[in-house]
Amino acid sequence: MKRIFLLMTAAILVASLSFSSCERNDDPINPNDPIENPDEPNQPNLAFPEMEVSQEQQKRIAILEEFTGDHCGYCPLGHSYANNIMTTHPGQVICINIHQGYFAQNYITEWADAIAEMVGVTSYPSGCVNRHVFSGSMVQDYGKWATRVGYIIGRNSCVNMAAQVVIDTTFRKMAVQVKGYYTAKSDSATNRLNVVLLQNEVVGYQSNYGNYNTAQIDENGNYHHQHMLRAMITGQWGDVIEDTKKEAAFDKVYFYDIPEKYGEDVAEIKNLEVVAFVANGRSEIMTGVKANIIYR
Repeated sequence: MKRIFLLMTAAILVASLSFSSCERNDDPINPNDPIENPDEPNQPNLAFPEMEVSQEQQKRIAILEEFTGDHCGYCPLGHSYANNIMTTHPGQVICINIHQGYFAQNYITEWADAIAEMVGVTSYPSGCVNRHVFSGSMVQDYGKWATRVGYIIGRNSCVNMAAQVVIDTTFRKMAVQVKGYYTAKSDSATNRLNVVLLQNEVVGYQSNYGNYNTAQIDENGNYHHQHMLRAMITGQWGDVIEDTKKEAAFDKVYFYDIPEKYGEDVAEIKNLEVVAFVANGRSEIMTGVKANIIYR
């Protein structure tokens, strides 16, 4: 009986060894795979890859906030001017189209009026470049945008930025990471980080007095709106950055649930764009960055 017991014990040990950690794993766990919970459905995959921000001083990026409206007949001319500026200065200019005011009957957001009031909008199309005061005014006529942009991108920025976005297309959830590094001391003890969600290729109506900007009109006569403001992810005036001294750094992460629609328009994930910028309070945007988007 004792001999039979020993043989059974040995058999159990051999069986257990066959399932030990020495066995080759042909299906290793990927840390970026969605989290699986046996008691709940899969969770969204919003893990970030590594991202670095430069510590070498860089020139400022121009942020052109264009105030427009779908019933403004001259606004496509402003869109055309903005497009030409971006083409002339690739990678140095970011446009944000804000539908606001009397001529905006669609595409209106809850943040637009406060921005327009702060910069002093009185006519359309008009815009501000980095919310900088030029000749006593932040808001500028479209004929002056190119000159104003040239001034901004020719100046050094006190802060460098990098940004990336991960979108889980199944769960329609977004995570945004923004890093910053101060190569010089900011003029203000605190700054504000703004994360802005835009949508491109929004097809709809646009009044057009002179058949302006035909590049955005399709064969059916529909207008393809670009860079349209959809959300201020960090709120009206952004998230406070407490340390703005030279060599200070920040690393911020924000989450956003992407709706199925904005108003009557489908929120096409592939047409979304995320922009981040650092401002000296509510005005004077130092620089910005367009985020790299990773789809999962």
